[in-house]
Amino acid sequence: MAVSRSAGEIIIHWDDDDHSEPERITRQIERLLASDQLIVGFHSMKFRSETGEWWKYTGHRGYALGTSLCYFKDYWRKRPFKNLEIGEDNAFIQGVEVDSEDAGNLMWATIHKGNTSERMQKLTTGEYGEWKRIEGPFDVLPGYVKGITVKKYH
Repeated sequence: MAVSRSAGEIIIHWDDDDHSEPERITRQIERLLASDQLIVGFHSMKFRSETGEWWKYTGHRGYALGTSLCYFKDYWRKRPFKNLEIGEDNAFIQGVEVDSEDAGNLMWATIHKGNTSERMQKLTTGEYGEWKRIEGPFDVLPGYVKGITVKKYH
């Protein structure tokens, strides 16, 4: 529903409980415009649990975590999300080569009850990558929002 109501031609996934640095938007749009792939995103990212534990998910190139996807709205028009309760992001990118990289400090996500990350984290290794507990804290604050400056693209 959100994509159908969007006014722009580039879609970036943004979970309200995850943290993104302002540079994330510019970086992903520039990658998308420079890439010959239909989707860009992050294959590896830090995650913080509700209890304060930090995890690192390391995925494979060509795969991207759903919360990090960036793509042209035209791609979605041709291939809208399937009506799935879990895994709609994976179904959306299945069979498509994704230009992906490690999120580094551009983004981190939250593990909480009921989200896919919580279920995947229990597996340690999975079809798409692996989870490892890492030491924190990092120089990020949950819920902290910075001012964002974004280049305009025409």
